[in-house]
Amino acid sequence: MKRFKNYLSREIEIEYKSCLYFFAMLFFYCVYCVAEGSFSADILILAELIAANYLMCYVQVYLLRNFDAGESMNKFTCWSVFFCSMAYAGISYLFRWFDRNLWATFWYFLYVIFLYICMFLVNKVKREIDTKRLNEELELFKRSEPEDEGTAVEK
Repeated sequence: MKRFKNYLSREIEIEYKSCLYFFAMLFFYCVYCVAEGSFSADILILAELIAANYLMCYVQVYLLRNFDAGESMNKFTCWSVFFCSMAYAGISYLFRWFDRNLWATFWYFLYVIFLYICMFLVNKVKREIDTKRLNEELELFKRSEPEDEGTAVEK
């Protein structure tokens, strides 16, 4: 049961990440479309975007030690950010998300780096808040324990 719960936890995290990254990348794609004078999005590109996000999130979680949820920004994390950003930029160029416009692909690459840094910082802040809250709850629990343990057993 423990292995199943660990697996389920990872899958939920992949869903969460995929949706966040997809939304952020969809925003970039829509800004690109509007800048090019188009007010419609290519459905095939949207499908490719979500598929790429799921694939990359699986790579992040299972192969790259879930680097964007790590404790510190170390060499491995920086390498992983660069690798994944390059992969996204390469996929975008290959599948013509930005009409093989090199400037748009370059800006997309920088944008993805920015996304990873933001996600890393958000996860770090969330951990700090959760840790503080848990410590406060532990203190409240310690203060609310019965003075006489014998009476607690009798109840």
